[in-house]
Amino acid sequence: MRQGIELIIDQRQDLILSPQLKQSIEILRFSMDDLVSFLREQALENPMMELEEKENTKSIEEGINVKKERENLLEIANRYDYPTSRQASSKEDEYSFLDFSSKSSTLNDELLFQLNVLDIGYIERRIGEEIIDNLDDNGYLRTKPSDIASEMGVSEEDVMDVLEIIRGFEPRGIGWETLKDCLLAQIDSENKIAKDLIDKYLEDIAYNRMGVISKEMNLPIKKLIEEVEYIKSLNPKPGASFATNQPIKYIVPDATIEKIDGEYQIIMHDEYIPSIRISDSYRRMIKSSDEDAIKFLSKKLNAAEWIISSIEQRKSTIQRILEVIVRTQSEFFDKGKKYLAPMSQKDVAEELELHESTISRATTDKYVDSPQGILELKYFFSSDLKTDSGEDISSKAIKAMIEEIIESENKKKPFSDAKITNLLNEKGIDISRRTVAKYRESIGIPKSSMRKEYI
Repeated sequence: MRQGIELIIDQRQDLILSPQLKQSIEILRFSMDDLVSFLREQALENPMMELEEKENTKSIEEGINVKKERENLLEIANRYDYPTSRQASSKEDEYSFLDFSSKSSTLNDELLFQLNVLDIGYIERRIGEEIIDNLDDNGYLRTKPSDIASEMGVSEEDVMDVLEIIRGFEPRGIGWETLKDCLLAQIDSENKIAKDLIDKYLEDIAYNRMGVISKEMNLPIKKLIEEVEYIKSLNPKPGASFATNQPIKYIVPDATIEKIDGEYQIIMHDEYIPSIRISDSYRRMIKSSDEDAIKFLSKKLNAAEWIISSIEQRKSTIQRILEVIVRTQSEFFDKGKKYLAPMSQKDVAEELELHESTISRATTDKYVDSPQGILELKYFFSSDLKTDSGEDISSKAIKAMIEEIIESENKKKPFSDAKITNLLNEKGIDISRRTVAKYRESIGIPKSSMRKEYI
């Protein structure tokens, strides 16, 4: 067998994305908020680009700033018990924005505030800060006290002493390692029945096994239900009601679908995107500058024009997709989610002669304000099943039917998945019990045994 090194020429086609094409793909993927941020960044880097902020863009930012100011004022009012205008006013119909604002402090902020007003030593305060830093967003302690003690070079007993103090802070139930301890910390110590239920039957309560609990505790079902309702009123995630450090995402729809003169129309929201102008002064410099400056400015001019073109392409692609959605989903816009027609990204891609990945990018994080609410464009894509007559029906429409069936059931004798399957089959929908169970779980509805009400 001959061995050696030889030169072979192999001709093949490879797709190479230019920087401009990559940028165009990114612009298509951007949400409205991300697109505005991107344009501002580019305007800072590119002297050829001048942005004209539109009134709608400014009003959104001003609204966010005003909301932050209101939240800060509410925090001060809550901390120091200053009366709000609602409390101070004798007129019941007078309201202040403070009545409608939400608390913006994080769980850490609130606990540190309570820690700092205590008359304790420096070491105890440092231990308290370390404990608070090791609580998760729900208020649970996710680090062993022994590990905190080891890391800080203090005794575990000292850590436990401070931990007991923190467990007495508001909201009640914070600082524990388990759900059981969290709930026990929130109940009245004299309520022995609730204590026993949490201590011994928490899982049975979760699975709605009221008959089993009633028999084992020799407790009348009516009294048991009262105690269970009390337990369900406790907060399993006491820290979750506070703000997190995650940034708030504001949804700005790319378009509105509105019925005008009996027909649905698409209104694109260009008013949220700053206008891009090419700088006249820098454009003139291209003709009068030296060679290096001309090369630099020409490159920046091409980049600016490519961004303008990409934004127009983004708008055109989204509008074309919306035209297909309006044409396909008019009955959904009129009557609701039970009438959502089956539609896939592949179908839309074929109709518009675009790649399926383009449809995916153009519908991710893009929203439309419709007669059925503000919806992400991806909401309109779903798999389909067949009816007895051979018609396609959307999986989302079937989920809506399942919700409707369960809402109308007798809560003392809820429908099993098999019964729901039979009811759907009677409507001509060919669906299996397993698929019904999968759809029911996906919309967050528990199984029949957990939906049963005893009184």
